[in-house]
Amino acid sequence: MNFERLLSSRAYQGGGRQLDENLINSIRQVVLGNLTPDLTLYLDIDPAIGLQRAQARGELDRIELEQLAFFQRTRAKYQQIAATEANIVTIDASQSMEQVQQQILNALQQAYQSGSLSRDAKADLGTDV
Repeated sequence: MNFERLLSSRAYQGGGRQLDENLINSIRQVVLGNLTPDLTLYLDIDPAIGLQRAQARGELDRIELEQLAFFQRTRAKYQQIAATEANIVTIDASQSMEQVQQQILNALQQAYQSGSLSRDAKADLGTDV
């Protein structure tokens, strides 16, 4: 199962938009129950740098048009969540693309070797189960 938006929804809605965390968690519980991802990779970067990169890429989307304070709150929420959930690995995304890729590979290898990935996750990675 893909949990792509699980962490980002909590960070953007709870941190950036400052919605009630109890409401967000209640909705999450109704929709997902106790399902959680085996591993989440959080690519962390200072919001000012992230926005500079987005601007260099071209036209900004509606989220990228938010004020810097929105992204600072969102990042703080990401960091808070990552600090309390063992399945989240924080990757320093301010580094070069090659360094970020290496950190991601290291995190995947560590999760694989520790046995924390489910059979389905290993299959998704194309590894022998």
